Amino acid sequence: MIASLLAMTALALPTWNASSPIVKHDTRAPDAHEAQVFGTAYCVGRTNCEVKFQPIGVAGKTIPVMNNRVPVSLAYGSFSRPNVQEVLMTLCLAQSDACDGVTLLRRERGQWKAVYHTEGVTPRDCLTFRRFDRRDQLACRGNEFVMFGVKLHLVTANATHATQKTLLDGELQGCGSNEVIFTHLGSWRKQDVNNDRRPDVVVDVYRYKLQLARSSCPPHEPSHVEGERTERRWAM
Repeated sequence: MIASLLAMTALALPTWNASSPIVKHDTRAPDAHEAQVFGTAYCVGRTNCEVKFQPIGVAGKTIPVMNNRVPVSLAYGSFSRPNVQEVLMTLCLAQSDACDGVTLLRRERGQWKAVYHTEGVTPRDCLTFRRFDRRDQLACRGNEFVMFGVKLHLVTANATHATQKTLLDGELQGCGSNEVIFTHLGSWRKQDVNNDRRPDVVVDVYRYKLQLARSSCPPHEPSHVEGERTERRWAM
C-alpha cells in the first residue's frame, strides 16, 4: 500500500545547483568475497561467464567483472517471499556508466543461486522497508545527474521478476526554453507518518524555477531563481 502525503515548509533553500547531500543507504557495494560468491552464482548456466578481478587505474585496484558486467550494489532482504535469505544485485556494464539490470539471488541449502535477472531495473541508493506481507521492498534514489533532475523509485521483486515504479519524477522540465523547472532531492529518512508503527519514507524535495537570459539545456547561470522546499512522504 502506498499513500502519498504532502506538507509544505518554508525554510532557507540551498542553491539550485548544489551538490547532492550525503544520505544514508541500506544498499552498498559488494566486498571482494561477496563479489566472488554472488558473481559465481550469477554465471551458472551462462556461457563464457566467470568472475575476474581486473585492474582499474594506476593504483593497482581491481574490480570484479563477469560477463562484461560489474556488480555495483547489494540489498539484503526477503523480497520474493517471507523468511528467505535473498539479495538484489545491481549490475552495470564494465565499459560505461549504463546499468544492465538487477539479479535476485537466494540462499538455499547453504548455497547462493541466481533465481532470475531483470533488465531495466537498477536499484543502487536505496532504503529497505518491510511490507505488510513480510516481504521487503526498496525506495531508491535514481541515478542523479545534478543538472538533469532526479527520480525516486519503488523496487519490488516477486518469484519471477523485479519491478520498478516511479514515486517521484523530478526530471528537468522546460529544457531548451527560457524558463526551466529543476528538482533536487535533499535528505531522506525512515519515519512513521501514518501511525501504523511501521517506517515510511520521507524525502526533502527542492524545486526551482529558473529564468534564463537565453535558452540552454542544461541551464547555466540563471538570471532569476525561485525555489520551494517540499517534504514528500510515502506510506510503505
